[in-house]
Amino acid sequence: MPNDTKTGPFLTESAVTYPRTNTERLEDDIVDALKTSSTVMNMTKSEKRLKFITLRAQGVSYQNAADILHCSKSTLVSWGKELEDQITEQQEAEQADILSAYKASREHRIAQFAAIYREILAEINKRSLANIKTEKLFEMLEKCSRCLSELSGESSTQKSKTSVIASTHVECVQTAVGCVKTV
Repeated sequence: MPNDTKTGPFLTESAVTYPRTNTERLEDDIVDALKTSSTVMNMTKSEKRLKFITLRAQGVSYQNAADILHCSKSTLVSWGKELEDQITEQQEAEQADILSAYKASREHRIAQFAAIYREILAEINKRSLANIKTEKLFEMLEKCSRCLSELSGESSTQKSKTSVIASTHVECVQTAVGCVKTV
């Protein structure tokens, strides 16, 4: 048994996959272009014009559109002037689609964060705050006060009062803790 077809104990050369060469990629591109070209060649003028509107709305240059549609660039330039309103409408429709997709994605992310937020709150509600140091509790109280102020739309003067009250509470607690330690 000749050993020239083996590359390893179980692999033959036909089983080994090598990266495609530039020539192979070029051949694939040509085949794809021919498939597209035959489709484009069979298009009617009105179908080409509709495809042109879509291509221009997507920002494809006149030269690239000419290559895709197998038309002269000068023909497409005249179509561009003639179909300017339709191209603009198509651009606006595509932008609206993109915006709609973004909004849906944003709403989905908000829903995900809201679900996580509810889970965190549920877990917090199960736990006791008894083991948290007093100073930390007051820090938490101040943060909660700020969040509540922002959510309720209180003015900045009311926020500063809340912060002063919270810091006064912290100072009182620190003084009390200091007194308890000395006793």
